[in-house]
Amino acid sequence: LCDYVNDQVAAPVCETCAQVLGAVLLPMVPSSVLQILSFALELYKNESWNVRHSGLLAVKYLLAVRSHDLVDKILPQAFPVLLIALEDLDDDIRAVAAESLLPVSHSIHTYIQHSQIVDLLNKLWDCLDEASDLSASTRWIMSLLAELYENPVVADSKTDSDLVSLVSRLWCFLRHPIYSVPLSALK
Repeated sequence: LCDYVNDQVAAPVCETCAQVLGAVLLPMVPSSVLQILSFALELYKNESWNVRHSGLLAVKYLLAVRSHDLVDKILPQAFPVLLIALEDLDDDIRAVAAESLLPVSHSIHTYIQHSQIVDLLNKLWDCLDEASDLSASTRWIMSLLAELYENPVVADSKTDSDLVSLVSRLWCFLRHPIYSVPLSALK
């Protein structure tokens, strides 16, 4: 069921199904989209990492294809689960959780409370502390942090002293073998 591509789990069948689901979601009425979101979020409660991973893949594509018109309804429901998923013991789950938030990173402050954004930033930084050079989640966590800090509203949620200590953690990622990781560290 799983392969590895560029140090990241690739579940080709699950990923393809999630992509097809994303395509099917485009013409759907909002109530049906929200019902599918509910089912996908329910999958995260399963003990099996494969099922949790599949549910988050569905959320990832749902956010990607319907964030233009339903983000105000999708994000408040999905965000708490994605926040919990960033603490999952499985690195691939953390990777999909971070990747899922990328399409909405520029508007997240509009739909999520400031305290939750601070919690998100803290969890992302904590994930980096635990990440190794080969962690699948490093690329997506770094990309999400870079996108979030490009937003002045989000960037203001950390004090200058906090940022100085956080930026010092980025040095080790400048030599990371996956190209997007040092690029995100520089952003």
